[in-house]
Formats: sequence, C-alpha cells, structure tokens
Amino acid sequence: MKIKKAGKPPEELPPEIRSEIDNTQFEVPEASLNINKTVLFGGAGVFMILVLLALYFFVFNNANQSDTIVKSNSPDYEDLKRKELELKERELKLRENKLNQSQQSGSDKNYENDNEKSDIRNTVNNMLTAWQNKDVNGFFVNLTQDYRYESIEGVKRNYDERYNKAYEIFANNNYINISVWDMTIDVNGNFAEVRYRQKYNSTTLNDTTTKKLFLRKENNRWKVYKELSGYN
Repeated sequence: MKIKKAGKPPEELPPEIRSEIDNTQFEVPEASLNINKTVLFGGAGVFMILVLLALYFFVFNNANQSDTIVKSNSPDYEDLKRKELELKERELKLRENKLNQSQQSGSDKNYENDNEKSDIRNTVNNMLTAWQNKDVNGFFVNLTQDYRYESIEGVKRNYDERYNKAYEIFANNNYINISVWDMTIDVNGNFAEVRYRQKYNSTTLNDTTTKKLFLRKENNRWKVYKELSGYN
C-alpha cells in the first residue's frame, strides 16, 4: 500500500526540493497493517468475552437467589425446616433427661448408702448397749452363726465359745462402761467393715483398744460375722 505524504513543505525550501517532497510516496508494510488489525479485533474479542462472562454470572446469581427464595417460601421447605427444629429440640430433651437421670441415680446411690450406714451403726450401738447391760441374747442377736472372734493377744473364739465367755464376763463384773469414737463405716454391697476406737471400763478390766467389725446383710439385717480386737 502506498500513502501520499500529507501537508505542504515549508515555503523556504527550494522549488526543486519542494516538488520532490510533494511527489514522494511512502510504503507502509502490509504486515504492520495486519498486526494493527489483529490487535484491534483481538482486544474487541476479549472485551466481548468479558462482557458475556459478567452477564452470565449476573444471570446465574440472580437465578440462584430466585431459586432460594422460591424454596424458602414453598410448603415443603417450611415443613422440612420445622422437622429439623423438632428433631433438635428432641435431642436436647433426651440429653437433658439423661443428665437428670444420671444425677438422680447418683443421689439415690448416696441416699441408699447413707441408709445402709445408718442401719450398720444401729447394729453396732445395739451390740455395745447390750454388752453394757449384760444382756446376752440382746448382744448375740446381732451376730451370725458363723461368727468368729480374734484378739491381738491370740485369743480365738467361735459363736458358742463367745456365748459362754459372755456369761462368764457378765457374772464377774458389777458394771461395764464402753466409750466409742472415731467410727468409720465402709459399705460394699451386702458387706461392710466398721472400725472404731474403744475405751472399756469394768470391775475387772480397764482397756483402750481398736475394734474392727465385719458385717454381712442377712434377711435385710446387718449382722457381725467377724470381730477383731486390738488390730490397727
């Protein structure tokens, strides 16, 4: 392509140079023109793609929002949300009930344990009272038939031997006084262990020692099946 130089040369140039300039034509390479066209149309293409993408996302987003609005206003959607809320409330109630049951169970166990300890303490007190009153039957009603007695001095007696010895002790003493302190009671199902300190005063004996009683529950009554005297 040939392009003629536009404009007039300056007046001060010689006539022959001016005439040459006026008649001069410049060659513009076709490749340069093609590049310019490519850049022009390429930029326009990119611009159109961007416009189409923006339009697509705008339409797609509005469609999603519209679909969400339609779903949230539909009866099925409302019913689903209501069921979800009911399920969550049910789960919370179940957890609360389990917690309350656990706490109640712990309270019941403590209450039962306290009741057992109270019954055991009554058994021990009844034994001590009967011994002070020299009441043989009142004392032995709190013992099992397989009762065993053992002292730190090595004395060992079964139920019958202990029964006969009690008669002898009661006959040889005008009075018997027993003081007890530091009593502890441990319960494990139908078995229990009682430990206490004892001061024993009588006509023939003055002594302070440690007592251990092992009890078993029989027919809803706590009875002593083993007695240790003098052991820590």
